[in-house]
Amino acid sequence: MLTGLAGSFRFDHVLLRETARFSSDSAGSLVVGVGRPTLGPDVVPPFPLKSDSAPDSFWYVRPTSPQLTGAYDLVLNFRASAPLGNGAVSNFSSGAVTWEVCGYNAPAAP
Repeated sequence: MLTGLAGSFRFDHVLLRETARFSSDSAGSLVVGVGRPTLGPDVVPPFPLKSDSAPDSFWYVRPTSPQLTGAYDLVLNFRASAPLGNGAVSNFSSGAVTWEVCGYNAPAAP
């Protein structure tokens, strides 16, 4: 999703939108969150997908920044009630999520 964010990056907001409804014969539920690769959805909590209201299904959050120094990556973290796929083929026949991340790099302290 985003790579090499500075630890000084401060979020204004994060917007997730299910632009095409997710569909699966094997997974009854699906959620997506935003976070650092090894920590799960620590920036935006899980947002339910497979919504009947897609493409009008969205989640708008003003998260706190997870880090003050160094750099980090942000990823979408998907979890379902069944496996997402087998590593080669997805268990979902359709679906799409878009995202918007707005913020700024805080100035260094004097």
